[in-house]
Formats: sequence, C-alpha cells, structure tokens
Amino acid sequence: MGAANGDHCQFYLKNKKRYCRFPLVPGETLCYTHITERQDKFEDIQRVRIPCPIDPKHSVYQDQLHRHLPKCSKEKLRYEMEEQPCYVKGINIPRSDIPENDQSTLPDDIRLDTWIPLVERVFEKALEITGFSKENVLGDNFEEKEQGPWVDEMITKACNHVDAKHAPQYARLVEVMEEAGHLEGKALMVEYGCGKGGMTRWLSVAHDVLEKDWDFVLVEREGRRNKQERRKDMKQDGYLRLKLDLADFDLCQLLSRQTQCKEGITDDIKGWFNTIQSNPTQHRWDKVVIHAKHLCGGATDLAIHSAVSALHQVKATGSRSTVENEKIGDRHIPKICIATCCHHMCCPKTYVNVKYLDDLLRTIPCDKPLDTSFFLRLLARMSGWASMDNTKQEQHPERYRTGRYAKRILDLGRWSYLKEHGFHEPQFRPYIDNTITPENMILLTI
Repeated sequence: MGAANGDHCQFYLKNKKRYCRFPLVPGETLCYTHITERQDKFEDIQRVRIPCPIDPKHSVYQDQLHRHLPKCSKEKLRYEMEEQPCYVKGINIPRSDIPENDQSTLPDDIRLDTWIPLVERVFEKALEITGFSKENVLGDNFEEKEQGPWVDEMITKACNHVDAKHAPQYARLVEVMEEAGHLEGKALMVEYGCGKGGMTRWLSVAHDVLEKDWDFVLVEREGRRNKQERRKDMKQDGYLRLKLDLADFDLCQLLSRQTQCKEGITDDIKGWFNTIQSNPTQHRWDKVVIHAKHLCGGATDLAIHSAVSALHQVKATGSRSTVENEKIGDRHIPKICIATCCHHMCCPKTYVNVKYLDDLLRTIPCDKPLDTSFFLRLLARMSGWASMDNTKQEQHPERYRTGRYAKRILDLGRWSYLKEHGFHEPQFRPYIDNTITPENMILLTI
C-alpha cells in the first residue's frame, strides 16, 4: 500500500488499492466526497446544493458557485444566442407579467379525475363557439387522397432508412403545403424548432422535383449533429441556420433584409445575409412560409405569436420592403403549416390565447371562479393521457378521451387566435391518418 499524498484526500479506496486523489477540504484530511462518510466527526461541514442562478434547471454546490458561473454551459449558450442575427430577447412571449423563472405547477395532491366533467363541458363549449364538429377536431375521419406523381418522385429521392418512420408524415405535410398554395413562386421557407432540419430536407427535395426557387431558414436553440442541410445530396447554398430560442427570434427583422451581423458570427451566416442584401431583386420573396413538424408545446405558441407580429408589421401604415422602395402587401403575409405536439409542455407564460380559456370558463357554471392559469396547467397535465398505449386506453377509457379533449381545447384556442388577428379562414384539420401518428393535426393558413 503506497503512502498518501499530503495534498490529497487521506481516504483509502480498498477496491482500487490506493488513496483517493481528490483535493482536501481546507484544514482537513479528507475531500468533500468522503468527509460525509464521517459526519459524526465533522458535523459542522456540510455541502449544500443550490439552483444555478443562470439556469435553475440544474444545481451546483454553494461553495463552488463562483467557479461554476464563468464556465456554465448555459451562460455560453446564452451569449452565443445573443450574438445571433434577428435576436430580440423575449419578443415572442405573449405574457410579460409572468416571471421568466416561474416554475408554478399543480398541487402534488390534486386529484385529476375530479376535474374530468369540467374538461368535458369546456370541450363541448369550445366546439360550439368555434363551429367545429367533434369528429373533425379529434382527427378520426382523415380521408386519404390520391397523391400526385411528383409526390412519388419526392419520396423516392428523400426517403432513407434513417427517417423511414417519419417519411409518410413529411411527404404528406409537403403535399398539404402544395395544396394550400405555399409552394408557388419565390418563397422563403422558415422552419421553426427545426432540430436536425428534417422538414427542410423534404422541402429541398420538393424544390428540385418541382423546379422551384426558394430560400431556407432554420431556427433551433439546441446544437445538433447530422444537420440535414449539410447532406451531400442537398444543394450547397440557400440555407441559413440560426441558433435561437423561438422566444427571441424576430421574424420581422429577418424580412426587413436590414440585419447587421455582429463580429464573431460564422462566415456561412454572414454569407447568407450578404447574398440576400446584395441581390434584393433576385431574392424578392413572393411569400414567407412558417412550417414545422410536431412543434412541441409552447414552441407552437411562440411560432404563432411570431407570425401574428409579422402580420401586424405588414399591415402597419407606411411599411415598406427594401426592394426598390416597394410597398409591403399581402404577398408578405406569413403562411403557416404547423403540426402540433406535446401539449403537456404548454404553460401560461407562452400560451397565446389565455383570454379564450377565460371566456370559456365564464360560460361554465362553477361554485367559485376558476383561475385560468390553473386551468391551463390542468389541461396540459391531462393532455398526457392521450398518449396512452392500447392496453391503458382499454383500462382507462375516460382518461384517454379527456386527454384528447384537453389537447383540442388548447389547439382550438390557437386557431381562434389566428382568426382574431387577421389570418383569413385558418384551418385546423388532420393531415394524416392517426394510426401513423396520434399527433396528426395541423394549423394551416391559406
């Protein structure tokens, strides 16, 4: 047995047949890890973990906080995002009255089953107000249509073993966009919450098959490997990937073409903006299309708020584009094709239509007024029931049904918000059969 190093912990590790190599607690003979094994001898020395002030989702030892803050990965990510073009902190968050670090949740002892009758009554009222039928809004009556020959060619070129599971969904979403007129003319395709960029890949293949002329923007806050726009079979230009949280992405700034890149921005981002700004006529977009496949929870609300803000900018008096002093018109109004998902992640701070929920609750007789934020969290929690497997669906049919109702209540609020804010005849309908994916509903504007 070798002698212990005087600068390191004096705890002997029997399995490794050596002394611990961790640094000592100042004034002691053990490290922080092993001193807890002798708490009876060192009761006055205890390490306390506290939430990181930069990101409370992770914690650090209080005595190590000063060392952690300069190298916290979340701080580095935040700085990187703040340097990105089109960054405006919190521009797409609908409610500024709720603190940024709000972690409010439902009480631990809440009995969700007791709230099922209320959710059912609210769902029926939501159908009455919006004019939807139960069959259409639940997505159970999807009618398969014969697809065009260009779709077969796109599937042949785009499908591979990696995304074979999602191929029918991607193909159908692109086909829906074509039916809605989103693919006509010179378009700017903006994928919100893009992940690896799967939707952009399929649109890029459609771009080649249909011989279109589009530019592509991908927005994602997380770093991703195997980005689809970097595949060898993709065209080498026309793609811009911004590392931004959707809450901070200013679409209006992107459409203005006047974005200035800060020092330190990568050459590919600078090159994209230089190309757009130096050739305004060549990159004169006939339309802007916001698209996403299964945009999770509050991200859908952030995307809707972003689109509405851009619409208001377009309709503002005197708004002009930078192309030969051209007046901005209806062709700049964003088009939307978003498949919703992960309703359990919705929250009061980001949900776009809290007023709609408040109005629904006012029509339902209750013993006492119900807080709208509480009800929204209730819907979010219950929506998870809609993801039960077949066995649990048979065991808990009432919960499964209520979970689906909760999802649709939230989605109909989003549909209503689009309609109230200037999007004519928005649609909420299934885009594919629910046997392929239970998340088979899309928000679509024409």
